[in-house]
Amino acid sequence: MKAFAIATVIILIVLLLDLNYNIRALREDTAQLLQVEASTSSTQSSVRRQSLSASADSEAIVALIKAELEAQLAENQLALIAQLEKERELNAAAQQEAIAEYFASSDFEDRLWGIVNGFILDFLHPENQALIEKQIQEQAQAYQEEQDRKFPERRITNNLRMIASAGQQYILEEGVSSVNYSQLVGDYFRPFDPVAGERYDNITISEDGGTIRATTVDGKVVEFSY
Repeated sequence: MKAFAIATVIILIVLLLDLNYNIRALREDTAQLLQVEASTSSTQSSVRRQSLSASADSEAIVALIKAELEAQLAENQLALIAQLEKERELNAAAQQEAIAEYFASSDFEDRLWGIVNGFILDFLHPENQALIEKQIQEQAQAYQEEQDRKFPERRITNNLRMIASAGQQYILEEGVSSVNYSQLVGDYFRPFDPVAGERYDNITISEDGGTIRATTVDGKVVEFSY
């Protein structure tokens, strides 16, 4: 009976020792597992931080490359514009040089002399002279008619001035006190054609001076004092 009790105690001690060993081993395994998990979490966090850092670096690199490409493109555009301007200046300079060379050449002198000579010969030809004089007269007459149409008072005033001047000259030469329009026509001027339906045959010039008038067809009175 005593031996059984001792054996039982020994078995209980062995079981307690084994349980204690298992508990300690379990604790060690748990600690190792927690350490592994912590290490894994730290590694994952580091990897995540490295990934974020790499992503930020990639965006910065892309932005830097984009800026460099834009700067290079702008530089190329400026270089192209400068080249085009230089070519344009060279072309303009070449054209001016070619023109200057042509003007200084004997070909230009010969051609210019031929043109001038031909013009002189044509101008001096009697038929051409008569034609040119006729054209000049026609143009002058057309211009005068246009001016008379626009400003009839100017032409009428000029006619009255001529009549007054001729009348005063006649009075001095003939020693008379007055003279009328009809006495002056032919010797001092040709008969005036009406500009706007006015009449001059009733005008008399006096040695004392005065004012002569002409009335247009629409009733407008034009005066001239002498």
